[in-house]
Amino acid sequence: MAFTNPTPYFGLPGYIGTDKPTFLGDFNTAFSTIDTTMQDNKLAAEGAQSAATAASAKADSAVDKSDANAQNLVILDNRLATQTTRIDGIIADQVINRYRFDNSPATGSANIYATILRNIAMFDYEVVINSTDTGYITLATMPTNIFNLPPSVSLSQVYVGPAWGRLTDGSVVPVFSAVQWTGSATNFNMQRLNGAAWVNGMQVFGEATHLFT
Repeated sequence: MAFTNPTPYFGLPGYIGTDKPTFLGDFNTAFSTIDTTMQDNKLAAEGAQSAATAASAKADSAVDKSDANAQNLVILDNRLATQTTRIDGIIADQVINRYRFDNSPATGSANIYATILRNIAMFDYEVVINSTDTGYITLATMPTNIFNLPPSVSLSQVYVGPAWGRLTDGSVVPVFSAVQWTGSATNFNMQRLNGAAWVNGMQVFGEATHLFT
C-alpha cells in the first residue's frame, strides 16, 4: 500500500510526505470503490423514489375512495330519511287505536297498554301481582273488542309472548302473557312457567306482539 492514511469508510488513499502514490494501484482501486458505491447509492435512491411514487399513488387512491364513500354516505342518509318518512307515514296510517287496560285490583295493579294496527296488536306492560293463585290470572280488562270480532264470537286465549317477572327476593323468572276476547271485553292474562303459583308483590314487565286477521 503506497499511502499511509486510508479514509475511514471506504479506504480511499490518504497520503503523507513520504508516501509514493501509484496510479495503477492506489488510484484505480480508489476510483473503482467510488464508482461502485455511487452506483449502489443510485440504485437505492431509485428504489426509494419508486416506493415514494407507489405510496403517493395509494394515498391518492385512498383519498378518491374516501370521497366516494362520503358521497355514498350522503346518498344513504337521504335514502334512510326517505324510508323513515315513508315508514312513519305507514305507521300513522295503520294505527287504529291505543288502549289502556283497566286494573283488576283482585290480582294486581297494572299499567298495560295495547297499540292496535290494522292486523297487529302490540302490548307493553308493567304489573305488580297481588295473587298466590296458579295458572292463568286476569290482570286487567278492557271493554273493547280489539280483535274486531263479531260480538257473538268469543276467542280463547291467544298467546302473545313471554315476559319476565321479578320476585320479591330480586330473582327473575319467566312468565307468559295472553289476551282473550269474551264477547264483551278483552282480558289480559298471564301465567307463570309450568303453572307455578304467583307471589304477592311480584313485578312483571315486558312487551308482546300478536298478529291477527
